[in-house]
Amino acid sequence: MIFLKHKNILVTGASSGIGKECAIQASELGANVICIGRNENKLNETIISLSEGKHLKYSSDITNYDGLEDIISDAVSKVGKISGFIHSAGIENTIPLNKMN
Repeated sequence: MIFLKHKNILVTGASSGIGKECAIQASELGANVICIGRNENKLNETIISLSEGKHLKYSSDITNYDGLEDIISDAVSKVGKISGFIHSAGIENTIPLNKMN
């Protein structure tokens, strides 16, 4: 069993899908979760779903690289060093297999 008590885990794409579920699972394993997502309303839903802990949320598009340094600095100043990272942000394009190169 994995225990993440007193660990700070950063999760991108935390507002929905796999990122949201990873954030929830990390919190259930004891981690403080730093959630980054583009949709602030859905990000708030994720935060409400997390187990007890010192969680943070940042509504941001991670392709805006200039803002990432500020987010990381702010998170580290609030919860301490980042122990782990789950990159789950992304856009899925569903197309028929025969149309793929």
